[in-house]
Amino acid sequence: MSQPDAATSRAVCTFVWRGHASDVAVQHAIRGFPQPLRMRRARGADLWRASIDVPRGSRIEYRLLIRHGGHVENVLDPENPRIATGPAGEMSVLLADGYETPVWAERIDSVPRGELVDVQIPSAALTADAHVT
Repeated sequence: MSQPDAATSRAVCTFVWRGHASDVAVQHAIRGFPQPLRMRRARGADLWRASIDVPRGSRIEYRLLIRHGGHVENVLDPENPRIATGPAGEMSVLLADGYETPVWAERIDSVPRGELVDVQIPSAALTADAHVT
């Protein structure tokens, strides 16, 4: 969730998770913020939250780290339908107030879609085939 600060070009973004856990944090790559960003539990409730102040128009990819004793789950935000897939796998996406999709990221219907092909390349250095997509 993102709300603009009318006095500045900043936006306050709030991450929320509901559930039983011993600790909850936000895994992210936002410069200038603790990694991971720890969430605070509301007193007497199973509601966790953390708010940060970011530039308007920011796009933030993140995952939630849910700790149950000694076990940590690394999960997508169950309340956020926005998901991006990249080299690190699937990430939840938060769009701060004022975000606009860049032109280069828009799908152009007249451009044919590509395809992924799996190939094997013999490697003397690895003494095995390298599997590449």
